[in-house]
Amino acid sequence: MTDCPPGDNPHADRPNFTLEDYFQMCRDGEAAFSVTEVCRLMGWTRQYYYRVMELADAPDDVFEGALATARAKGRLTTTGVTDEIRRHTGNARTYVEHCPHCGGSLRERFR
Repeated sequence: MTDCPPGDNPHADRPNFTLEDYFQMCRDGEAAFSVTEVCRLMGWTRQYYYRVMELADAPDDVFEGALATARAKGRLTTTGVTDEIRRHTGNARTYVEHCPHCGGSLRERFR
């Protein structure tokens, strides 16, 4: 017998199928494609998935430039390289930090 309480499955932490099985199920029409399901099968967060997709979609010259800039700044992570790609392509968001006392603008950050 197993050491788990009644009603619990000892293999509940294991996926019932692999990523390849899931893609085949999507091609066969048995399942609708879901980014959440892909991330669950890969062991990734959705935030990490979207960063990786942004890295994959970047043109080679932009990717190499962003990688060199991130390496020079010491931010050689997926977040750092993705932020640099956004800066190089002009898609960086501007965050304005305000003074808590007067409400004036302290500085702008591009992320």
